[in-house]
Amino acid sequence: MINFILISPRMVQERLGRLLMEVGIDKLIWGSEASLGGPPRGYLEAVMQLEIPEDLRIGYGFPQFTRSDKQKFLGENFARLMGIDIAAKKRALYGSDGVVGARAAVS
Repeated sequence: MINFILISPRMVQERLGRLLMEVGIDKLIWGSEASLGGPPRGYLEAVMQLEIPEDLRIGYGFPQFTRSDKQKFLGENFARLMGIDIAAKKRALYGSDGVVGARAAVS
């Protein structure tokens, strides 16, 4: 469905709005065959810009697709399903000073 975001955004808004309302963001993950058509950057940027328009929120009661929802949709939910602790991974990558590879460079 999300690959349609570039060619049929309204359809994506309607379907995503219904999914958000009926099953909730915690049960949704992004999956795509976008890599078959090149880098997924355009799709990811489109997801980050996607909002549920007011007429769908008022008319159907669909919730807004928030930044937090997008983070869950694009990776946090999958990490949770795989048992990955994102905070621990960030600490391992960035260390306490927030610099990538800082621990490796000091060692």
